[in-house]
Parts: sequence; C-alpha cells; structure tokens
Amino acid sequence: MKNNKKLTPRVCLISEFPPPAAGMTVQAHQLLTRFKDENLDITGIRTNPELGCFSWIDKIKVVRSVIKWIIFLFNCRKILSCNIVHIFSSSGLNYYLFTLPPLCIGHFLGKKVIINYHGGGAKGYFSKRPVLLSKSMAISDSLIVPSGFLQDVFKAFGYTSKIIGNIANIERFTFNKRESYEPIVISTRNLTSVYNIHCALKAFRILQDQHSHAILYIAGDGPDRADLEALASELKLENIFFLGNLPNEEVPVYMNKAHVFINTSTIDNMPGSILEAYAAGLPVVSTNVGGIPYMVDHEKTGLLANNNDYETLGKYLIKVVDNPNYSKALVENGYEVIKDLSWSNIRSLWLNEYQSLIEK
Repeated sequence: MKNNKKLTPRVCLISEFPPPAAGMTVQAHQLLTRFKDENLDITGIRTNPELGCFSWIDKIKVVRSVIKWIIFLFNCRKILSCNIVHIFSSSGLNYYLFTLPPLCIGHFLGKKVIINYHGGGAKGYFSKRPVLLSKSMAISDSLIVPSGFLQDVFKAFGYTSKIIGNIANIERFTFNKRESYEPIVISTRNLTSVYNIHCALKAFRILQDQHSHAILYIAGDGPDRADLEALASELKLENIFFLGNLPNEEVPVYMNKAHVFINTSTIDNMPGSILEAYAAGLPVVSTNVGGIPYMVDHEKTGLLANNNDYETLGKYLIKVVDNPNYSKALVENGYEVIKDLSWSNIRSLWLNEYQSLIEK
C-alpha cells in the first residue's frame, strides 16, 4: 500500500554567518532565523566557526584558518540528520573548502544537495575550471541563483538554474517619499577593494564642489579604512562620517537620514544594499558591474556608470540632488522592483523547492 504521508524537509544550511555582516552572510542568517521562527526543521553550519575562549588564535592567520576548517568539517556531521543540504556557495578558495566537502558528503549519504551560488565572479572562475563545475553539477540536485545575471552565466556553461532572489528585507525600512533631495549620500558596503570606496570619495568630492554642505555617511568597515580616511583628508572632504559596522537596527536609521545611495563595487552579483536603498526610497547611483544592470535599469530605477568612473558618478549625484522630480520617478520605479522580493514570496519559493526535492 502506498504511503501518502507527506515528507518533511530537514535542512542543513551551510554558509558563513555574521559577523561579518556581508551580503551573503546576511542573506543566510535571514533565511536561517526566519525559518527557525516558523519552526521549520533547519540547522545552520557555520563555515566561519567562532572560537570562543580561544579567540586569540584569530591573530595567527594560517593556524586560525586550519583550525576553523577542521571545526567546520567536524560540524558537517549534522548532515546525517537532515534530508536537504543547502549550501551557500561562492568562488575562490571557499569553493574548494566550503562547497565541495558538504557537497560530496551530502551526495555520498544520499541527501538532496542544493548549490545556492552567490557572487559576481562565477564566469571568470568557472571558465578556468570547467571540470570542477561539471563534476559539481553532476552530484548536486539543484542549482539556485539569486539573479538573472548568474542564471545567464551558468546557462552559457550549459547548466540550468532556478532564480530565488535575495530577501529584500523591506519591512525593516520606511519608504520615505521625499519632496526634495538634499546632498546627503550613504554607502553601505564593506571597506575592501572589491567595493572601491575610494571611487565613492572621489565622486563625493565632485558633489561637494557644487554643494559645499554635502554629507557622506560610510557604513561598513574593513582593511581599507585607514587608506580611505587618508584619501578623504587629501581630497579635503568635509562632513564625511565613517560609521563602522552598524548594528542591523541602525542601518534603516541612517538610510532614512540619507537622500541618495551610492554603490561603487568593481565585482558584484545582486547586492542587497541596492534593494535596501529601493526600500528606503533612495535614488540609486551605482557602477554597472556584474549583475547590477539586471536589477538597476539605467535612468528608470537608478543611474549607472562604468566601473571606477568617479567623474560620471559625481555628475549623477548632482543630477539626483538638483532634479527632485526626476529622482522621485527613479525612487517610485525602484520600489516596484522589490515587491516580489518580500519574505512571503521568497519563503514560498524555498519551501516549494525543499518539498519538491525530497519528494523526487
């Protein structure tokens, strides 16, 4: 007699989790905590385990990396008790260290394995490693990406993927309909070379030449901070505030204070910070790298410049400040983009994916 009892997903979610509060880590944390709140059987496995009272080891780079990887592998024993292995994946050494082991373990144990690929460098990475990609796809059960950009990248390699977007977290933000747009700019990316905050400072210099009272908030931290502070001094910038890593509850506060959002990344996929800007009612001025043109329609939902083109970015900052009616149209169109990225929609897509996998 056929058993009609519905199978229940038991998920192991494998990812880096905050801190640091980077794009992929935040998305993984959101998915884990929201599903836990709804009593889904889901367990997180950190690829960046915390060392607790042994945190002093963090100062010894190679030893730290080896010990954390061993702890991660030990924690992968949790895969035994799940029926779905959901891996937040990215390229580089992380793919070998944190995607391949749980992928192989999950496949060997007969679990359903999802590669949930994030990151803007997939094309360059896998074009040099086609065998790695083909072997990975052969033993995974599902490839999920957060954007049309990445879907097109994997399609060019001959692999089909499904799109489940990043959670826009729109309920955290107040959609602020501004009557005018003051020269108050915010950047919410980490201070690392890939986000090129140096370019944002140079663009802001152009804005401040026209609007001497302009303000720039830089939310985020990282190894480039000292260099950026030195550049701000060299450029004679005023009213610039390095806020460091803000608690999640403070990000909407500063997004509400700001009137313009700037993003200057050199490599990117589908940055959640742009979605947050849409949710907060901020006009978006950004570089056009990676998947950003898939989420920002130039002159409709935001303004896009070429990579590292601070002069054009500076002109766009002036344009949105000086043309409030134009900026209002950008903001309204941007808000339409995120309506399908609410938690209720993303939740349904993931639950459907989990259920369909375990019923195959």
